[in-house]
Amino acid sequence: RAHTRRLFENLPVGQFHHVSVDDAVPFNVYGGMQDNGSWRGPSDVWEVGGIRTFHWKAIGFGDGFNALVDPREPHFGYAMSPGGNLHRFDVRNGERKSIRPWAPDGVQLRFNRNAAIALDPFDPGTIYFGSQFVHQSHDRGHSWQVVSPDLTTNDPAKQRQAESGGLTRESTGAENHTTLLTIAPSPVEREVLWTGSDDGRVQLSRAGGGTWDDLTARIRGVPAGTWIPHIEASKHAPGTAYVVFDDHRRGRWDSYLFRTENHGRDWRNLTQRSGIDGFLHTVEEDPVAPELLFAGGELGLFVSLNRGASWFKWTHGFPTVPVRSLVVHPRDHDLVIGTHGRGVWILDDIRPLRALARTPSIAAEAVHLFDPPVAYLRTDAATDGYHFSGNAVFRGESRAAGALLTYWVGVEDADTARVTIVDGVGRTIRSFPTPAVPGLNRVTWDLREEIPRPGSDAPPGEAVDGQVLLLLPQILPVAYAARVSVAGITVERPLSLLADPRMEVPLAERIEKIGALRHAVVLTAILTDVEARQRAVEEGISRVRAELAARSDEAAPALRAEADSVQDRLVRAAEVREAAVFRRTVATLSSSWDRPTEGQRLDMHRADDALRRVVDRLNGFLEGEWGVFRSRVEAAGLTPLPDPGVVPPIPAWP
Repeated sequence: RAHTRRLFENLPVGQFHHVSVDDAVPFNVYGGMQDNGSWRGPSDVWEVGGIRTFHWKAIGFGDGFNALVDPREPHFGYAMSPGGNLHRFDVRNGERKSIRPWAPDGVQLRFNRNAAIALDPFDPGTIYFGSQFVHQSHDRGHSWQVVSPDLTTNDPAKQRQAESGGLTRESTGAENHTTLLTIAPSPVEREVLWTGSDDGRVQLSRAGGGTWDDLTARIRGVPAGTWIPHIEASKHAPGTAYVVFDDHRRGRWDSYLFRTENHGRDWRNLTQRSGIDGFLHTVEEDPVAPELLFAGGELGLFVSLNRGASWFKWTHGFPTVPVRSLVVHPRDHDLVIGTHGRGVWILDDIRPLRALARTPSIAAEAVHLFDPPVAYLRTDAATDGYHFSGNAVFRGESRAAGALLTYWVGVEDADTARVTIVDGVGRTIRSFPTPAVPGLNRVTWDLREEIPRPGSDAPPGEAVDGQVLLLLPQILPVAYAARVSVAGITVERPLSLLADPRMEVPLAERIEKIGALRHAVVLTAILTDVEARQRAVEEGISRVRAELAARSDEAAPALRAEADSVQDRLVRAAEVREAAVFRRTVATLSSSWDRPTEGQRLDMHRADDALRRVVDRLNGFLEGEWGVFRSRVEAAGLTPLPDPGVVPPIPAWP
């Protein structure tokens, strides 16, 4: 029951209407929440403990809806709340400046509760805001101009119904009806603007708002007056746009998604035989592959690999929940998903889906490794209060630290795959088994290198006599390649590994640090081997004593005395206290990326000298007294004693 309580305390229940992103590393997510303001928070944190509540910062108050960041100066952004309340925020100092547009003389502006807003793709300092008109500002909201006529039906009867409460809160958007819900400037054609309203009007301007065409009558098969929550102007083709219609407020749960490729003259219904369940809220065209589309609906997330000809529901770790907003990060290629009830989700690296959309023949390959995303040698900092925050603190899941590897398996009878990482000269630095499930598979390499255990001839990734290889806690930010092998077939892709962008450490210092770490790992392994051999000898001596306790022959007393002598000699030979103190130094070495400190180097040299003396003493004991005692025990008819072998030599360290 206690576990169940903690689970529900960590359950995301935020209701996001819109999400957007910036270009930080890691990038931030912006969005407005139902009755809970507008927020900015990290997509990932390079800290211990994951994303916490305190990482999210308020950028707006009231009922939060859309929030956008200026890509040229990302400390500036815009957040809105009902009634056309729009403000510009500055995350540097917390300023929130009201920039609500003015109304023409004698006109009352009608803003939807979830009003339309957009940035100009060609001039991010220009913003558009929608009432029944399109308002345009070239100076971040300091001044405005109206660049359209009333683009709605401007039905007075519906407006009076909304004002008098004749329509429900949900169906009217709380305050107004006959309002703009979406403004979509084309990112490939200057001065092309698409708009959609809550009374079913689709309008297009190809003159920056100077003239407008009503395209509503050209779209067939949609009930009149249906809401248009989203228009997606194509990121690839001029004249192409996607329009989402939503008529669930009048009891219709059908999905309506249409595409035009000629500025609205002709339209194609993409949901007649689609595989989409329920009505839709939004659609997102991939910024690289126009074949790849994502659709957010009331019953989850849907994906198309063929421009909407067919769809499938995405269920891999994602719940059936209303999806209100989607955006693909242009640099990191992550899909950010704003849900109405389960907070913000991020699908890391959608490029494998992009590759499948662009090259469907991949699905026929026995094995295919997709291009890995950039990985960072990052430092995860301790967070204030992490160990003392109690149970009732939300902890969001962070992206797995390391290199994300996604591969396709097209054979049915393969149980496992093997991932191998090689450096620029082809040297294997890591190899490990991983699942080989038919279809898409994903695994994370933790950016650690394997070091052969001293005295072992094991190839990387293999265990010998149960002795696993050692893992180095740091590697260099240089060129690598990833290989995946399935059913005798191996494929390879280059892997880009970058240094933590928050710190500058010369490569020479990194090399020196890794040399020290490599030697420290080897010393740790040898110290562990010394202790293991000591335990094996002690267990053998204890067994001899137990067997001798049941014997009264003439040889027994002498063997008991010799066992005591051998035990005393072992204690002196395997005394490791002087060498074991270096374990503290090993722990501190990996706390930074730069060269070891003077104190760390001194401790390492002292530990190296001390451990060499221990190895010499113990090996001398194992080859001398222990060998003689083993022979005498065997000659006396007792259970043979183990031969643990000598400790491998310690390699030199400068």
